[in-house]
Amino acid sequence: MKVYIAKDWRGCHVYAFPPSLLKNLPSFPPTWSGLELKEFNASGSFTEDEIPRGEYIERNIFWSIVHIIK
Repeated sequence: MKVYIAKDWRGCHVYAFPPSLLKNLPSFPPTWSGLELKEFNASGSFTEDEIPRGEYIERNIFWSIVHIIK
């Protein structure tokens, strides 16, 4: 099983399915949207360069389980 990690102005978030980038919000900068897995904390796990702006990265579920235990 795969998870998807995306970073925006709110920080890093883990999604169950590929997220979509909402670019035309009048009051907010571009924001990722989708089924967010709030159980997993991706904050502090990635540097700015690891997740390109406007893109997401794909990881397997084992990576996420290791990070939830931390």
